[in-house]
Amino acid sequence: MLSIRLVSWMTIIVSCQTLAKLDFMEDKLKEYRFGKNYTSCSYINVNSPESRDISSWFIRENVCPAVVAGDFFNASGYLPKAEAAFIFVETYGRIGEIIRKMQNYSFWSGRAQNHFVICKPMNDTNFLRDLFGNIWKHHILNFVVIFVQNTLQVLSYNPFKKEIINLTRTPHYFPDKLKNFNGYQLRVSFFNDFPLTQKDNGDWSGRDYILLKAVTSMLNATFTIIEPPPTTNYVGAYKDMQSGKSDFCFISRFYGDDNGLEVEFSYPHEKNGISLLMPVMHRKKTLFLVFHPFTWLLLVTGKIIISLTILLTDKSQQKSLSESVLYVFSCFLGYPYPRFHSKSLIIKFQIITFIVGSIILRTAFQCFLISYFIKSSPAHQINTIIQLQNSDVKIYMSQLLAPLIPKDYDLHKRFVYVTREERMVMLHENLNTSGAYGMTWTYANKYVKILNKGKRNILFCGMKEVLVPQYNSYIFKKHSPYLDKFSECLLRERQFMLAKSSDFGTRFMKSSLEEDEEVVLKLQHLQHIFFVLAIGLAASLLVFVVELMFFTFCVRIHVGP
Repeated sequence: MLSIRLVSWMTIIVSCQTLAKLDFMEDKLKEYRFGKNYTSCSYINVNSPESRDISSWFIRENVCPAVVAGDFFNASGYLPKAEAAFIFVETYGRIGEIIRKMQNYSFWSGRAQNHFVICKPMNDTNFLRDLFGNIWKHHILNFVVIFVQNTLQVLSYNPFKKEIINLTRTPHYFPDKLKNFNGYQLRVSFFNDFPLTQKDNGDWSGRDYILLKAVTSMLNATFTIIEPPPTTNYVGAYKDMQSGKSDFCFISRFYGDDNGLEVEFSYPHEKNGISLLMPVMHRKKTLFLVFHPFTWLLLVTGKIIISLTILLTDKSQQKSLSESVLYVFSCFLGYPYPRFHSKSLIIKFQIITFIVGSIILRTAFQCFLISYFIKSSPAHQINTIIQLQNSDVKIYMSQLLAPLIPKDYDLHKRFVYVTREERMVMLHENLNTSGAYGMTWTYANKYVKILNKGKRNILFCGMKEVLVPQYNSYIFKKHSPYLDKFSECLLRERQFMLAKSSDFGTRFMKSSLEEDEEVVLKLQHLQHIFFVLAIGLAASLLVFVVELMFFTFCVRIHVGP
């Protein structure tokens, strides 16, 4: 859009009654000019009899791509917001009515440079307090009021310091009033958003609360928390904003369709998306699965071949096949072969080869046994949408998130709709692993840490591929003066990590399902090994007692009566 040198005029409440007064006003307004490049501007309330002449003079003197709105303005379609607005007022008593009217214009913004022009020479300044209070009541902060009282007057108001600012002789007419709130108390809608934000014994905790304290600290502001009715969450927060109980809601919201609500959103401050909290399907581990079945087949075949070779080659000793197999199996367990030195060369070579292979197999088995005690059992994890489509996993989904998931995924027929409260009961009280849980990525990431804490086997994991990529933002009232400043502070916090919060990751927390973790053996791990050794000692003692009894019994038989 064409950017033209524009004379920036502050808001003047104009009431023109005679041509002489019009000439007087024009002469004084000419003293107020200063250079400013506006890409777009708007002129509001230009058709009333009192402001018609002054507004016509403004439009004629300042050529700018503009929207001119009369007393009743109806625009078809959407018009982009103007960078500056000139609102003409006949008398300051109608300011509230005019503001409410122009708030319905799509091209008007309360955060633009608003100039209120009074079209009538004023005799005193007693009206200013009521006028400024009325403007601030409608949450307009970036404004100036221009009027003539013998000389040109350009004034504004800082509600945080509660002082009138005289800008008549200054080169900058729109100072940054949000730079310092001077302890001004903001009203913030806040509710229990478990597991990300929660209230415990009257104290709030969670990442949104930490971030709120960081941002208000940057602005030297204070805040009071307004809690909506229980279970109403964002709906209750929206009603509180509309009724004037709160200024904005600082519970991070997954950005979706605003459903026509009269709200605005901050700049995205966090990557998010619709994901699934997947139950981990563990496979049972058995000792027979240590080696591949083909390896077991080779091992058994080798034992039989060696036993047959010994039986056929060594004819000096009369032994059965079962005895030879038993001796070879004892070599596999690490015991020496009896009378090995008296065997032939070919038998020695086979036995030595078998013993070396047995050492390798025994070492692998022992490593598996240790890992069995310290690592979770293997699991089948669904990480992609294609894997999800090929599975038959049931999905517990929220009514709010379900419409955002594309129909092309063909997943809606598996949805079982549950409320937030029902989901909390299923996860925390029942540990229900009968299906996956649809939720935002940040929720799933937090639940993975909470539900798997202290568990040997991972119960839940987050699906790596999100169903719908999106982002998080905060909700502000429409035309809120705080929106741009808070978005700027959120950007600075993300850049410098002022809140020092570790919860703003874009990946799920590392788990044993995804990456190997360093394992330090503890007593909890070693107790399993001690338990196996104790069983082995008990079994050895039992065998010794049985052999002793058998030997005694045999001796008695041989001695006989």
